[in-house]
Amino acid sequence: MLLTAVVSSAQSVYEHKLIEAFRALSSSQVDTVAADALVDAAIRGMVEECDPHTLYMDSVKARRAHSQLDGEYTGYGMELSVMDDTLTVVRTICDGPADKAGIRTGDRVIRIGDMGTVGMHLDVAAVRRMLRDNRGYRVQFAVVRPGNDRAKVFAVKSGVVELSTISDAFVYCDVAVVRINMFGEQTADDFGRALQQLRREGMRDLIVDLRGNSGGYVKSAVEIASYFVSPGRTIVTVVSRDGEAVQYYTEARSRQFEGRVVLLVDGNTASSSELLAAAVQDYDRGIVVGRPTYGKGLTQRTWRMDDASELLVSTSRCLSPSGRCIQRMYGLDKREYREAAVKRFMCPDSAVVPADAPCYKTLNAGRVVYGGCGIEPDGRVAYDAAGSMLLYWRLHTAGVFERAAARCYALTQGNFSRLSATDWAERLRHEARRSGVETTADEVLASPLIMKRMEAVVMRQSDCRKSVLEHTMEYDPDMQAALRLLDDGSYERMLK
Repeated sequence: MLLTAVVSSAQSVYEHKLIEAFRALSSSQVDTVAADALVDAAIRGMVEECDPHTLYMDSVKARRAHSQLDGEYTGYGMELSVMDDTLTVVRTICDGPADKAGIRTGDRVIRIGDMGTVGMHLDVAAVRRMLRDNRGYRVQFAVVRPGNDRAKVFAVKSGVVELSTISDAFVYCDVAVVRINMFGEQTADDFGRALQQLRREGMRDLIVDLRGNSGGYVKSAVEIASYFVSPGRTIVTVVSRDGEAVQYYTEARSRQFEGRVVLLVDGNTASSSELLAAAVQDYDRGIVVGRPTYGKGLTQRTWRMDDASELLVSTSRCLSPSGRCIQRMYGLDKREYREAAVKRFMCPDSAVVPADAPCYKTLNAGRVVYGGCGIEPDGRVAYDAAGSMLLYWRLHTAGVFERAAARCYALTQGNFSRLSATDWAERLRHEARRSGVETTADEVLASPLIMKRMEAVVMRQSDCRKSVLEHTMEYDPDMQAALRLLDDGSYERMLK
């Protein structure tokens, strides 16, 4: 009781000091500073003293994050970007309000309500605020469509826009492919429905694409693991700083998947997606292919503030079924930690298992796996072997393909045959440069994967249900490596 009193007293002193500093700055500082700005700065300063994954988000970022995880949001269902000083529709969400109203990719939005959206000094933040404040109302969008100089007005009422965290699910040569972008509230249910459909289409084996998946809800990753691992098995143990441990177990599934499983990962595979990969490895239930993962093994608890901003505090470490923690080592220098993650993605061959990394054994075959350094794939696919794979992912991450396709749609009025391969490459290069990615038209032309991706995104402009991943399978080195090991006996040899 005495210790508790001392701790409480110390906290009171620190809290009083913080309040006094706020009062002094807000009331006496020579330049007027908004109170909310001071509070935000104080919170961000405290966060900087914590681990690299404790995070403070303002209300806008918090709302956006929840929309992705919840699988839906209220809005207009389109992505807008400034192109040549004009607000332009980069894409619309399938069956969203804008799509149903008739707005199309490439439409140049010249006015929203009474607000003009053309000019060098276009205030994009003001546009977003106006759209956010008008949710629930019908808003008029005046657009100029390629090939038509006259503006057309679309009245669009905001509504519920569904965002599936599973972007692709198809069968390719008896092998089902499912891409999971994030682990949200509905991901496990969507995954189960996808498996049912893929079974009807004749799937034999399964590739789960977790590349670029930054995580999400641990619960969803555990629920998906339940489709592969027997019921009642530990998938993850979370341990708080006082040593309290909570275990998450697989649940009974009416129809588990009994076939072979390959998970694709890369340097941007993190958090819950790493927990899924670790469980599949530890139980020798499948093979992990690609490049070393990010290495985030901390879970966060969310504190929601009165102004809808949120503080995400790391409260526990995650242990895989074999007992390993995948969290990379970190110190006080957060910049160094983040730069190491970028290098891990850009130069995956530099991501080696540290000599002092703790060794663990998988639970069935007794294979050696490592802790403290993310997930080391069972089968590495080097960027060198992939040729332009690094450039491809840089373009993809920067959203270059979608922006270039929208610009070309506007240019060709939807008749893409008017552009040659060289035209495509040159326009992709220009858009890449605008996004800070330097390349040449020759480098773009030399990559079948990049050209095929561009072609696939263009196809999706006219049909939002088209799968970009399916269209690029033949040129995707990670996918081809996964298919080879399923075909040549490597899968079985790796699990011995």
